[in-house]
Amino acid sequence: MKRTILALAAAATVALGTIATPRPASALAEWVIPVIIAAGVGGVVVGAAASSRSNVGEIYVSPTNCRVVRERTPEGIRRVQVCN
Repeated sequence: MKRTILALAAAATVALGTIATPRPASALAEWVIPVIIAAGVGGVVVGAAASSRSNVGEIYVSPTNCRVVRERTPEGIRRVQVCN
């Protein structure tokens, strides 16, 4: 009984989908332009907030040519990272 009702409901859904009059296609939706404007304004706001919090004078560069060497000290041997 459940299968019959489910099959009838599915058939009715398909029939309504084919019978219903389709809307004409539109190349530009009404919501696209406001979303583009909001994204631009939001990007400017987030960028301004991020740049105001950053320290402009601090630049960290990680060296690319480093190796670990052992040095003798009066206390023993220690490892030191040497970069060129």
